[in-house]
Amino acid sequence: MRCCLAAAALLLGATSVRAQPPAPAVAAEAARLAVVPAFLARLSGAWRGTLEYRDYQGGERVRLPTDLRIDPSPQNRSWTLGFTYDDGPGRLYESTSLLAVDRERRRVVVASASAGKPPEAWHLVRADTSARGAWTLVMERAGEDDDRPALLRETWTLGTDDGARPRLTVAKDVQFADSAFAFRNRLDLRPLR
Repeated sequence: MRCCLAAAALLLGATSVRAQPPAPAVAAEAARLAVVPAFLARLSGAWRGTLEYRDYQGGERVRLPTDLRIDPSPQNRSWTLGFTYDDGPGRLYESTSLLAVDRERRRVVVASASAGKPPEAWHLVRADTSARGAWTLVMERAGEDDDRPALLRETWTLGTDDGARPRLTVAKDVQFADSAFAFRNRLDLRPLR
């Protein structure tokens, strides 16, 4: 059957045969992706808070003061994410990534400015707002963590803290083979406005 499909595709001038999700699934994915620009527009500007991560070597959780700057491109087609982590006296780390929505392939792409690091293609599995006004994006991708294959999940939530100030959290969880999702790191940020 597969050879027949490939032959039919070649006869019809197609360059590849790819299974397409059913139309309702494609529409749902497109609707989720449409939320991303509006979500990120709300995040534009400077944020300050902490990064907490699980240190695999020592087994403990580490917290670092963190700044994040989110700047949109002129057409709101991509966003620059500039992170600064303070790991003690004289140990300031900076990283920059570019986040974009690839509507054609129905994914969110994150490209690091670090040389030699390939772009990450995330599938948006959830995008919604709550009755209380909180925005949530959940993205997943196959990758590696601690030098092992894993399913990675990032959950971005924009809500308010107890004082009704905006609060952004970005939680990253990892799932290794035959295990449940587990904490990897979490950003907890407030705007600097």
